[in-house]
Amino acid sequence: MSKQEVIRFIGSLFLAGLVLNVSLMILSISWGTIFISNVALVILSRI
Repeated sequence: MSKQEVIRFIGSLFLAGLVLNVSLMILSISWGTIFISNVALVILSRI
């Protein structure tokens, strides 16, 4: 493999990891929001 191919390979790996991290972050944020709103609903219904 030439240097350019190695750089391109590392770049695509980095990009894939970045996309994975971002999607995981969005997933965890949405789950956190759902969880918080459920807890808030339970607390409000107890009042």
